Amino acid sequence: MRVHLVAAPLMARSGVYNSLFDLIEQARAQGLPWTATVGMRPGAPGTARHHAAVCVSEIRRHGLPVIPEIREVLASDVNYARADWVITLISQSDMAVYRDTLDGNRERSTWIAYIRGLPWPAAGEQSSVRRQLLRFLETISLRRAREVWVTTETLAEDVRPWASPRVVRPGIKSLQRCNSGGNSNGPLVWAGRLDVDKRPGLFAEICEQAAHTGHIFGDGPLRESLAAGVGEHCKLKGWAGPDEMWRPASIFVGTSYREAFGRSAVEASLAGLPIVIGDRYGAARMLVTDPDIAKLCVVRSSEPKAWSVVVRRLLDEPELLSLVAEHVHSNAQSLTMAGAVAGITERLTELRKPVRRPGRPRLKTRRRIEE
Repeated sequence: MRVHLVAAPLMARSGVYNSLFDLIEQARAQGLPWTATVGMRPGAPGTARHHAAVCVSEIRRHGLPVIPEIREVLASDVNYARADWVITLISQSDMAVYRDTLDGNRERSTWIAYIRGLPWPAAGEQSSVRRQLLRFLETISLRRAREVWVTTETLAEDVRPWASPRVVRPGIKSLQRCNSGGNSNGPLVWAGRLDVDKRPGLFAEICEQAAHTGHIFGDGPLRESLAAGVGEHCKLKGWAGPDEMWRPASIFVGTSYREAFGRSAVEASLAGLPIVIGDRYGAARMLVTDPDIAKLCVVRSSEPKAWSVVVRRLLDEPELLSLVAEHVHSNAQSLTMAGAVAGITERLTELRKPVRRPGRPRLKTRRRIEE
């Protein structure tokens, strides 16, 4: 099957960007003819990646005018037209392909909307009128797709009032373990886009209250305000490779209040780190499956004190620190990119099977009736 992924526009070369490239690389390594279209905002931060099967374009328009720009980019990519299946990963891409299905440029029966994050602004992020408008437009688009997928049950709960999603588990690129899981002297680590919903400022407060060094890896809109406001225990590091982030660290702390999946938490777990994450962190239920460990490491609070108490306890109890590390490392093994490609392929294969309609009941012949 020729599968074509679409992600436009992307503000940063981070979560969805890296997931798309990882999916393409894994599928191609397996001999699958997958391709992709990516649309990037000018000056998007992060490390650029390249692959012959991925067409990368620059997206400049904003608001609703970005939809026809995305459609122009798709029309110029021959792989989009040739694809047996198109899978969109961004809400604006959903809207663009929705319009293409209306105009006959794409069969709606061959389009999947794969939601990787809340597809409309959360409360407080934009005005109420704009939030409702974007949710309305996105909901209309989603209802025209063949299926709507989500990465986790946590995200499904957020989307379910407006759509009926199916959970198709994501994954990340396999990573060799580089941390013993018992390094209580190493820095706490936070990694991701520096934005409001990720709450990097909360992480900085946790470091201060726990009186332990912390490193923030990433970039984004809050970089300047963080640089001016973090305390003495916290340092901004920018983007870095897995070895620099995970090898010397003690605990990964995921403070996001809205995380559809959470690549960083999964990557840290694969690297051997124990984790402390919020209860709305998408990967929480996948990585922390033991109820007793969940009571400790899955935090249901926005107060720095509640987080710092958990962090401090793990740092002060090496055996508990190692126990958590081994638990999440084991669960992370099922969240690799090979598994993600297999899950997508399996579901698309099921969708291609013809629907068997029940036949009419056979009527008895007169002879049999007479008998």
